[in-house]
Amino acid sequence: MITALLVPAVVAGFLVQVDDEAVALAKARAFRDMAATANGTYSNLYVPVFELESADHTPDVYVFAFPDGRVRLRRSDHLIVGFSYSPPDRVFPPPESWDHQNAIGDNLAMALGTEYVAASGCTQPVVVKQFVRELNANGFPAYVLAYLPTHESIFFHPEHRIAALIDYNTGRLTGLTRDPRLPNPPTSFQVSISLEAAIYNFAAHVYTNFGASTLNVEVAELVIWNPKPQHINQNVNAVPQSVLDLIGTNESTLAYCFSAFQPSMGESVKTDVAAFGGYVDPNSGTVWSVKKYSPFGGGKAAPLRWDLGIGAITVSNGRQSVEVKDADVDQASAPKKFTPTAKLVLRRAKVVVMIEYDRSSGLIRTTLGEAHSYGKPSPNLKKALDKLTN
Repeated sequence: MITALLVPAVVAGFLVQVDDEAVALAKARAFRDMAATANGTYSNLYVPVFELESADHTPDVYVFAFPDGRVRLRRSDHLIVGFSYSPPDRVFPPPESWDHQNAIGDNLAMALGTEYVAASGCTQPVVVKQFVRELNANGFPAYVLAYLPTHESIFFHPEHRIAALIDYNTGRLTGLTRDPRLPNPPTSFQVSISLEAAIYNFAAHVYTNFGASTLNVEVAELVIWNPKPQHINQNVNAVPQSVLDLIGTNESTLAYCFSAFQPSMGESVKTDVAAFGGYVDPNSGTVWSVKKYSPFGGGKAAPLRWDLGIGAITVSNGRQSVEVKDADVDQASAPKKFTPTAKLVLRRAKVVVMIEYDRSSGLIRTTLGEAHSYGKPSPNLKKALDKLTN
């Protein structure tokens, strides 16, 4: 155990020494009290234990262990970077399905999550990126929330997310984790290409180099990125030296960040064939790096059957993009002749498809290996395709 620091403070005009570990422990206990009572909205069936069981500090983090959980605080400012709490009065065995009648409800869970994140010491604006009802979160039903901090309305890289677990029927916080350090924001926030252009370049790169024409894109956004070796394809990449020089520092740059999965068509158990992570230069549009993670889910890829559903579809040629409302694509038989006029990207919600378009037949197709799948776009979608292939 590392001894506590005595930090100077001014009290009533006199310089005194303050036990920093004691201050951190007081915050840990106060945060535990807030978590154990759902910020005063829940009365426990037992008395939460606030007696310290052990402390196992590091040079950067205070770690306080209690009989039913742990609290980790960054030494420099007492930001809570890790929290766990296992109240002994939770219902056991847990329900086999989500208990809507006894759940606290989405709105209260969202409100409590925001209060917990603020009380942890987070000073950056945060945005909820995920909100799900999880039946088995560490063995118990919970609301699972993920937040990303922002700077100038731009997200930090997804690895800096703050995750919170909230007990489904009490609202108590049972878990909180976050990256203990955010990188310094970049000096320039200049962006010259659109997100749709970056999506096109990423999808084209994945198709050309890995053969995946259909992707489920989970992350596609401009981020503040502190690059790390594990982010980058070390075999083939176009990351400039100025960006590589940021590795090992706490400095950052802007990048379009992507995380996508190649779905296995028609398989409900083996849902993903491969995963891809990549970065695109927000000014030149250059694909800096794409890594493939495979085998991933163990599924088998198949050509798209054009079951995109009815809704807005964005079409992009890498320079321009057009959003078409209430667009649709029907499955079509292979024509006698198909002469591709251009390669484009269709995007509906999270589904991104690399297609070829033949103006003469009015059909589109997507390719996987030697297999083709043809589709007939709705009239309004065809109009957009014609516009982008003039």
